[in-house]
Amino acid sequence: MRITKEGQITIPLVLLERYGITPDVHVEFELLDEGLLIRKRDPEQYPIDAVIGIASEGWAAKEFGGTDAYLSAIRGYDYAAELRRDYSDHSG
Repeated sequence: MRITKEGQITIPLVLLERYGITPDVHVEFELLDEGLLIRKRDPEQYPIDAVIGIASEGWAAKEFGGTDAYLSAIRGYDYAAELRRDYSDHSG
């Protein structure tokens, strides 16, 4: 295998199939004394990936009107009141 000028390599199809690496799979690189290890990234390693976006669809949206409002509320700022004030200033 060769590395292109853009820093890209082509992984042989037999290896992609063997390790289940498809276009949507993320990989990570680990530096070893022997060289570079390419490893399929385990989604469980990054727990934040499992919760991204849940506040916009879950209880934060129902209780506070959205993620921004929730974060403002826990920081002591009334985001909803600010939105109501902005709306009433522009509504007529």
